[in-house]
Amino acid sequence: MQSKVPNSKAAEINLTVNDLGPLAWVLDELRKSLDGAAKALKRFVREAEVARGSDLAALDASQLRIARQQLHQAVGALEMVGLAGPARVLRAMEAAVQKFVQQPEQCSQEAAAKIERASFALTEYLEGVLADKPVSAVSLFPQYRDIQELVRADRIHPADLWPFEWRWLEPELAATAEPRNYDDSARAAMDQSVLQLMRGKAPQAAQNLKELSLGFSARQADR
Repeated sequence: MQSKVPNSKAAEINLTVNDLGPLAWVLDELRKSLDGAAKALKRFVREAEVARGSDLAALDASQLRIARQQLHQAVGALEMVGLAGPARVLRAMEAAVQKFVQQPEQCSQEAAAKIERASFALTEYLEGVLADKPVSAVSLFPQYRDIQELVRADRIHPADLWPFEWRWLEPELAATAEPRNYDDSARAAMDQSVLQLMRGKAPQAAQNLKELSLGFSARQADR
């Protein structure tokens, strides 16, 4: 069973950033890095359009490397202040630009626009966190999904941005039962109860199945 955690955006902020001072300190630099990365990508797209019809692999990829470096610095800054969810979005953006470095033809105007929109969303989110607004990193999922699609990620899920640690919890059962083996008599009792369910005798049949299941569970716990 998945862990139950407070479903509060304010609680998420408190758990993620206990001290907003470091975020305030790095936010301006983050804005500059994101803006610089977006401008570098746009510059490369313009140069690629001018060189349309020629060998794109021969284009100077220095602007792409600049964008990648800017994003890499931003990732480090967010990880330093404890914002794992937004840092994951930035890391996905960095991976996308790294792919552009290796395959410049993938850096289209549409792809660059997705990177820029993700930058805007990140900046807006961070400003909300700094203003102590009830914002959640999961709100960045639309932009995160767009970026992950650029690199054809195998798994894209909102839980990637959820800040709480996932773990299993053992259910606490109030009812107890005598341990029971899964033998011929148990199988016969289960078949009979299922048949009763099909005939509309749900309450008693359900009770019988419940007691059987608790007995099986108790037997497993004894091992």
